[in-house]
Amino acid sequence: MPRLGLGLGLTMGNILGVSLASTLADLYVARVATIPDFVVPSYARVVAGYEALINAWAIGTKAALETATAMFADPSVSGYVPGAGTLLTAGAACARVGNMAWLDDNSRDLVQATPLNQPWLLVHTGTNYVAFPGVTQNFCSTPNAAANQITGDLRIDALHDVILSSLNECYASKYLSSSQFLLRKNSSNFLQLIGSRTAGAEDINATSTVAITAGLKWLRAFRQASTGDVSFFTSPDAITWTQLGTTRSTPVGNLVSGTDAVNIGIFSTTGNPLQGKLYRLLLATSLGGAPVLDFNPQLYNASVSQTTIPSSTGEVYTLNVGTATTGYKLAAVDKTIIQSNGIDTTFATLTIARNQPYTEYIVGQRLGIGNFLARATGNIRGHDATNYSLNNGVLLNLANTSRNRQLLTYRSNGASSGMAINNGAETTGNAGTNNGTNITVLGGNHSLNSLIVSTANDSGAARTAIYDYLKTINAGI
Repeated sequence: MPRLGLGLGLTMGNILGVSLASTLADLYVARVATIPDFVVPSYARVVAGYEALINAWAIGTKAALETATAMFADPSVSGYVPGAGTLLTAGAACARVGNMAWLDDNSRDLVQATPLNQPWLLVHTGTNYVAFPGVTQNFCSTPNAAANQITGDLRIDALHDVILSSLNECYASKYLSSSQFLLRKNSSNFLQLIGSRTAGAEDINATSTVAITAGLKWLRAFRQASTGDVSFFTSPDAITWTQLGTTRSTPVGNLVSGTDAVNIGIFSTTGNPLQGKLYRLLLATSLGGAPVLDFNPQLYNASVSQTTIPSSTGEVYTLNVGTATTGYKLAAVDKTIIQSNGIDTTFATLTIARNQPYTEYIVGQRLGIGNFLARATGNIRGHDATNYSLNNGVLLNLANTSRNRQLLTYRSNGASSGMAINNGAETTGNAGTNNGTNITVLGGNHSLNSLIVSTANDSGAARTAIYDYLKTINAGI
């Protein structure tokens, strides 16, 4: 691969670091190539990851890397093995995450040992999407506005990675009090448009005569108010459309002008929750016209907001994840992550000891409360509704209620331990002197973006260097 010369302003130390990083990356890629179905998302990212460790911890050799680092696992960098999964996670589960701290030893990866209870693997290949878990209270919404009080012709387009099921699943609705309109996949996997000419009447009801199929595709429903005709379509590219069966008839007339919010992925706050990846959803007032609402996760920017998505048409969508303490949650996906349901989706490696002092860096997002984020025998890093905690025999709490993506830094050093969020000030105190054996992660309802475990009591400078690196691959921390 290309090398940069001294003429571009690199010091000799930089050159040596790049060279070592490339050597380590080659060794790592060769190791994981022996694991069936292992996916390395990007060789350049592997190299950049090793460069970050070299710079933060003054690593000069392969042996030094394996002495200084117990764990470097991030599905977007170190890669993963897809798992079989079941139901929502069928074809979208994670069986293994690689550990870049070890160049020769496959046993030190994070491995999920229960095939049908694997974490939800949300792969990002360059295009953002919102992952819907099919759980009540997980949806996106934008308030009522003049632009979404569509009463005449109505077109709804959705780009969805369809999961066939025996459930009703909503794409878009403006329905709670007015029953103005609702587009869903019904329990037999046909598209269905329901609406009202007067509030709550539900006198418009049309279903496609051909079912949709699984996989990524555009879906469309169009109702013409002057005739009442409703047509359904599918397309691979939003250019060439194929009608799903025959045109259906509904009563002639305009839709009621409702004042409900427009919900994406649910029709109230609990009904017909959507499953799978939604890449785009458009509302328009004609068959060929420009959208008046444009739900586009590509505009999601975690560095600006982790709870909203702006739009090119002016509205703002709020991400709602509900209050359940377990279960998969809605996620705006801008990098490859894994998500736990808080019940039975743990990863473990059984060959790594954690002897104090050591420092852990965990990037993730609190989804529910309780249980643990990471633990070893005698060591627990957990969270409840108001705190993150470090417990190596003595409980040390860090007050925090955020449900945003953030970096949690745990520094285990007996009576002089510390915890911090992102690169903020440490909460310090006694966390106990227990050492740990084995590493288990994701026992709580949490997402996991990145996990790095240093075998040292890292200095403030080293912690800042790791934060600066993790920020480049985890927007918003």
